[in-house]
Amino acid sequence: MKYISGVLSIVFLIFIESVSAQEWSVNPADFEFSMNLTGKVILDDGLINDENATIGAFVGDDCVGLTQPTEQTGSFELFLLTVYSNNASGDMIQFKLLKSDSQELSLENEILFQSNAIIGSADMPFVWMETATYSSTDFLSFSHPQQTSDADINPVTHEISLIVDYQIDISDFTPEFELSPGAKAYMNDVLQISGETSLNFSGMITYRVEGVDGSSEDWIVSVELDESAVDLIETIGISVFPNPATEYVKIQIPEHISLAEISVIDMNSKTLMKFESIDSDNLLIPLNQLPTGLYVVQFRLHDKRAYYYRLVKQ
Repeated sequence: MKYISGVLSIVFLIFIESVSAQEWSVNPADFEFSMNLTGKVILDDGLINDENATIGAFVGDDCVGLTQPTEQTGSFELFLLTVYSNNASGDMIQFKLLKSDSQELSLENEILFQSNAIIGSADMPFVWMETATYSSTDFLSFSHPQQTSDADINPVTHEISLIVDYQIDISDFTPEFELSPGAKAYMNDVLQISGETSLNFSGMITYRVEGVDGSSEDWIVSVELDESAVDLIETIGISVFPNPATEYVKIQIPEHISLAEISVIDMNSKTLMKFESIDSDNLLIPLNQLPTGLYVVQFRLHDKRAYYYRLVKQ
């Protein structure tokens, strides 16, 4: 199990007095190991901001950590919690919230204890929830700035599909995603960072997601190009023939169309040929060097609009 690393300024709170009728108390001197969490709590009515709220960490009925929120610019949302154990790893930590009105709530997110682990930060806090709407190994979102629709995330089959603009190179694709609080995603044992790590999505990708409770799950992700924009060149009068083609393809361009460039793109979104400064109404594109298969011819106008045509090379 790998955990978020970083440097936190931890407030060690020693609770040896009872905090309520529940008599929650913990003495750090009784324990050999510790781990630290920085997080917030979301209830059904939203993010809790309660100066007198208390979070307790438990193993069974034994309290192994207590904290109250840390004041930040007038708000009391962030909890810095130290959890203690006499086992270096393996204890399953459960959490309870005691509100200032003495209401006690069980928080469903559990964490597997690991000595010296640091989970969450002030900028990226772990999130405790009264009712978890996801498992500890779920993708909560998966996206790209140039997607054409929201991703389809199936939490039952653990599959994700995303459709992006036809111009995107999915062989070098950087997705953005959100996981269950504290979870990590790996590809071939390499940690994946949202918005930073690029992968080749020409085929399906399998992520392994590890939750803070020690569980793991494989997710199969596919990214496809949006074909809804393909074959729209007929609307502006450009002709492409023959199709299928073998040695060349001829393109006829109406006089009223001003093209900035024409590109031939393979199914991995890799540009194989590009023609710029087009000043002729007839253009021959050689295909004899291309393998047999399906290609896309992209027509880009000077006003940045793009049109596409599917071409079969025999």
